[in-house]
Amino acid sequence: MSLSLDPRDNGVDVDRVQVIEKTVPTLLVVNATNPWLLAELEPEAQAVAITFEIKPEHLLRSLSGEDGGPAGRLPMTLPVSAQAIADSPRDVPGKFLGDEYAYRDRDGNLYSYGFGRSL
Repeated sequence: MSLSLDPRDNGVDVDRVQVIEKTVPTLLVVNATNPWLLAELEPEAQAVAITFEIKPEHLLRSLSGEDGGPAGRLPMTLPVSAQAIADSPRDVPGKFLGDEYAYRDRDGNLYSYGFGRSL
């Protein structure tokens, strides 16, 4: 089992995802059992949903607006890069490392602890 946060190291065909995102409007769904590096996956996606071991049928219900639609907050910070992880103190959670540690998407959203939407 890989402990890498790089999608390529975890079986994601990043090149294929990028082609799909450039071809058709795409909802990028990331199952985040651990933080992920999103820099190669997010920029061309129309939207991003981060899930935490949700069943596919529940994801589809939420995306279709049932039960109020998608909502939730990140319980962790997603790092900007592997270098940010390497440079961080090992005993300090990402939520305490500041804005320079967290991934910022093309719209300026900071994927830090607590980011998301609520109903």
